[in-house]
Amino acid sequence: MAGRMSRTAHIASAAILGALAMGSASAQILEFTESTNSDTQIAVGYPIPIPVESQLPVDGFRSFASLFARHQDLALSSAHVRSVIVGQTFNGRDITAYVIGDDDTTMAFSDLTEPAVLMNGTIHAREWASPEVVTALFEALVAQEDDGAIVQYILENVNFVLLPMLNIDGYLQTQRFPTQFTPTPDDEQTGASNQFSQPRDGRMRRKNMREVDESLDTDDDRLLGIDLNRNNDAFFTAPFGGNSTDPTSLVFRGEFAASEPEIQALLAAADLAPVDRLRLYIDAHSFSRVYFVPATNNNRRNNLTTALAVRMGEATTTFGQPRYEPVVGTPGQDISTTATFFAFEYEVPAWTLEIEPPCGFPGLPCGGANYAGGIGVNGDGFILPNTEVARAREENTLAHILGLYHQAGPPTVRRVVLQEEASGNTLLDAAWAPTGDGATRTLNGANSELTLSEGTAYRLWIGFDKPMRYRDEGGAVVDYPGQAAAGAEPIATLRGVNIDGAAFNFDVPFTLDDWLDTPGDAPSGYTRYRDDAIAASFTLPSSLQISTEETDVTLVLNVRDFAEQLLDADPSTIADFADGVWVGYERTGGFEGDAGGEDETLSFKVVGTATEPSPAPSSGGGGALGGVALLGLALCLLTGRRRLLTVAVRSSS
Repeated sequence: MAGRMSRTAHIASAAILGALAMGSASAQILEFTESTNSDTQIAVGYPIPIPVESQLPVDGFRSFASLFARHQDLALSSAHVRSVIVGQTFNGRDITAYVIGDDDTTMAFSDLTEPAVLMNGTIHAREWASPEVVTALFEALVAQEDDGAIVQYILENVNFVLLPMLNIDGYLQTQRFPTQFTPTPDDEQTGASNQFSQPRDGRMRRKNMREVDESLDTDDDRLLGIDLNRNNDAFFTAPFGGNSTDPTSLVFRGEFAASEPEIQALLAAADLAPVDRLRLYIDAHSFSRVYFVPATNNNRRNNLTTALAVRMGEATTTFGQPRYEPVVGTPGQDISTTATFFAFEYEVPAWTLEIEPPCGFPGLPCGGANYAGGIGVNGDGFILPNTEVARAREENTLAHILGLYHQAGPPTVRRVVLQEEASGNTLLDAAWAPTGDGATRTLNGANSELTLSEGTAYRLWIGFDKPMRYRDEGGAVVDYPGQAAAGAEPIATLRGVNIDGAAFNFDVPFTLDDWLDTPGDAPSGYTRYRDDAIAASFTLPSSLQISTEETDVTLVLNVRDFAEQLLDADPSTIADFADGVWVGYERTGGFEGDAGGEDETLSFKVVGTATEPSPAPSSGGGGALGGVALLGLALCLLTGRRRLLTVAVRSSS
């Protein structure tokens, strides 16, 4: 109530300011140009972007009206989107959030409540790249909603809340004056040579429009407004909070945390997630081309957050170098941004995304000088050239689809089917089914009396709870941009002990071609999403020397999804996220962790042909390898495979 009363009072103040504008001192108005310099003009070195009236993407920036119309059209055209007015700006304009996902609240293959991701855009008015990037992600999700693969999986398993336009009042002010701005008082006092060093109102407005009219001519109010990214209840009054109590400062924090209706609207959008299901928060800004990552006192959360930022940044790799990289804050303290608030308040991965252009990368200039024709004037980093906008949209869309996929959860073996190839008889059909408590599964159909024979051909089908591979436009399985999972094919190992008492390990020979891109379920199709299953044929060689007595054999599965997450090693507990870390996400051996491991939960009997102990094995190898030789082989593989986190072939000891 206090905040709303304050807002009403300040609306009255703004009206008074507008009425007095004719009698106020006139502000100095400066101008960005492409190539002309004068006492009131400064050349950027490339054409100054002007808002374009087009709902569809253009080589440049769309107007506010076009972007809003595009958002509404996407919401109306998709059954996976609903729009929700979550508040109003200081000047009374509606702020709309979009909830993107399916109608139910549970994940497709479990009774776990869907995790949530929240993304905010346009908190700083002059950062036009922000609404373009978040709109591009919105467009991609709707355009690909029926892809039968990755995007469908995201929509069915993640509740994604997108707030594309937060600081609408300020954003409209920048678009009213796309080439004009005003300086700070200090700049005016230093003379023409330095008057462009701290651009403020007009095209360079950062803050909201509290107590600010819409005219550039008015001198009294051009430095006012609240920096919404400092109006947050995280280190609001801390000496390291990065804000100011001076109303004319660029980082003026306001009278109290969350005083501004725009920040209240952001918090209302978070409630749509809801906040207790959040697994990621992103606030899109420009510029610097980095992820500014707050570090809490939870080291596991910090490590997971940084690793996710690295992985998403790698999706923007150009010429072998990620274009975006994380910059991690000091543990336990940070400036009072929205990302800091969500990181500390809810212990979720969170960061400030700074879009193009780069600033601070070794060997690169800061701002517009990174682009052809740019000459590097102060403030030009907020004026991304029209020619760079499409690329910024596309590479960030790739990164954020990867992030949504990753935070939906680690991969889990859902079902295993084993058939005799010649007859088609099903020998094993074991599936993990949720129990209804949202936390556990039970294994149905497992047959401990199953027997396999050497020399007989079998077909092994393995189904997962998510699409595991990414395909290019031609349909070929390839690495997702910046990732390296395609070449690390699943290793399904039959592990047991032969007639000599030595460990044997037989790998089912999976290849890229064995991922299934046609529907139909087991034994030859995928279940729900393209590439959520793989199948291959194999024959147990007699060289394994398996005894004619029934021998216990374990099926060991070592698989990564295309974001390089390893399996949940124990499907009986459903992986979830709480207090900044994964829970129920086991590594090899059933130990809780954040990295996953090998699934060893299926065992059965095998009958071989060996009737007496074989001669002592030589050092030359052959079909059966001892534990030491296997370990040596695994170490060789480890040195040649990128990010192999577990040894694929191990001794059973």
